[in-house]
Amino acid sequence: MSNIFITSASGHIGTPLVPLLLKSALTNNIVLPTTNLPRREARVPKSDRITILDGSIQNPAWVEEKFQKYNISTIFLCLTGVDELFTTCNFLSALVRSVCMLQQSKVFREEGRTYTILGPSLFFTNDLRGKETMMGPMDVYGEPIGTKGVSRVDVEDIALVVVKVAEDPKKWDGRKVMVGSKRVYTEHDFGRYWSEALGKPIQVAPNNRQGLDQLEMHVSKGINPMWARDIRLMYELFGKMAFALTDEEYETQKELLGKEPNDYEEFAKKTGAEWIKELVTMK
Repeated sequence: MSNIFITSASGHIGTPLVPLLLKSALTNNIVLPTTNLPRREARVPKSDRITILDGSIQNPAWVEEKFQKYNISTIFLCLTGVDELFTTCNFLSALVRSVCMLQQSKVFREEGRTYTILGPSLFFTNDLRGKETMMGPMDVYGEPIGTKGVSRVDVEDIALVVVKVAEDPKKWDGRKVMVGSKRVYTEHDFGRYWSEALGKPIQVAPNNRQGLDQLEMHVSKGINPMWARDIRLMYELFGKMAFALTDEEYETQKELLGKEPNDYEEFAKKTGAEWIKELVTMK
């Protein structure tokens, strides 16, 4: 059985991941670091197999000490943000210096430890931040996707992949597994799906300077300017080329999941119905 260290446990992936791990025979103890103890305690299930630690993963000495204290054997490292690179490097340094058996970085392969890298496509849940602009008078889907197309992924599928890899780490050692839909979706698809889901015409933000400027301004106000520019650059790339899985990557994902990945169109239908129900209830 494993003692599992998870970063971002109340984030998009962590929220479905923790309950899945609690159901797995793999799990002995789940260790969750946080810098906001009340929020983390409120957002994760109550279980005697969950240990919540008050501390920052940006402190490599703290990370080293916790790896050793809790005899960590499996790690799910998920980081985003402006300090992602520095935090990742320091985190991996802490792994090197710890005495535990770990499953994250190639530097451990010589000692029999394993690592697997996951490459998810664009999250379904990104669309949730567009609720106000789609449900309000603007009637706009604010993600400037463009016409080339992007793969989409349900965070529940990512969480399931994490569990499957942790249960059979040697099989997936040294591999990168892409996770997402075979189909790529364009701005036309997003406009059609959300128009049908909400019962009114939804326009999609254009993948041009105006649309990208608006996206960057919105993210800058909501998060910070550095993160906003990074997001803009990603969407500029979407305007130039498709973000898609190869046939081989898709089949590998299906093997690991044991099923077809969840369907984006069904997500839009279900989410739209929930939003409409909320609006009716408020009235």
